[in-house]
Amino acid sequence: MAKSKLIRDLISDDLSLVQAFDRLLVIAMELNDRNLIKWAKQEKYGYGKDDEVPDYRYIKLVPIGDYRHYSMGYITTYSNQVLPTIGFTPEMKEKIENFKNRDSIAQIIDAKKALDNGKLVGIVEKPEFFSLFEEGTNIKVIRATLALNPLELGKILESTKTRLIEVLTLLEKNFGNLDEVDIDTRDYSDNEISALKKAVEQVLKGQPICTTYYITGSKIKNSNIGKDNKNEKAISANISPTVNVNQEKKSFFASLFEKLFKRSN
Repeated sequence: MAKSKLIRDLISDDLSLVQAFDRLLVIAMELNDRNLIKWAKQEKYGYGKDDEVPDYRYIKLVPIGDYRHYSMGYITTYSNQVLPTIGFTPEMKEKIENFKNRDSIAQIIDAKKALDNGKLVGIVEKPEFFSLFEEGTNIKVIRATLALNPLELGKILESTKTRLIEVLTLLEKNFGNLDEVDIDTRDYSDNEISALKKAVEQVLKGQPICTTYYITGSKIKNSNIGKDNKNEKAISANISPTVNVNQEKKSFFASLFEKLFKRSN
């Protein structure tokens, strides 16, 4: 079981992802881990147009809209229906079927709540693109939205949470409780810190790691357990069953009297 309240609260949803990333950002800056700092900031503030988006943020958009259907001289109006994509090029279909969600984690959470409440959330298409949905059909599009799916957003949130827990657990195994820790990398060798950063990078990429211990003799700041924050070695002693009794020194006259007494006998 996790020692850190930070991890326990995150698992039980008592701590939001936004708050957890705030704490992770502080830890990442203390470690001077550029990759971890970058990931924490991107999740908190969103991914830029030139940023590489993690695979777990790829989702499928669904074209939803209102349109009029013309048939046999009759006009029928449909609302909030899935729109056809016959006029889409393969590249266009690829973009909506593997859409890279660049929103901040807070925006994704808000969008998920809105979708759960029955609202339509997504990218509203401009009228000049309506013809793409009308091609090869007998419809006239009135409104079109590349809609987000609550299940897809739920997958992003769960994947992000899982990866965050993996990173925090890895750090906890190496540094101990993360709630009150002031990590100073000067306490550890360059090789230890480098190995740990590589392990964190693997986790961020979704790659398995062989071991979770990279720091040896860790010292946790603000801790009073043991000297220099290390457990004291137990000292044991073997007691010999032989008991030596030290006799008191006899005075010179007592010794002389004893010798004379023995001679006379």
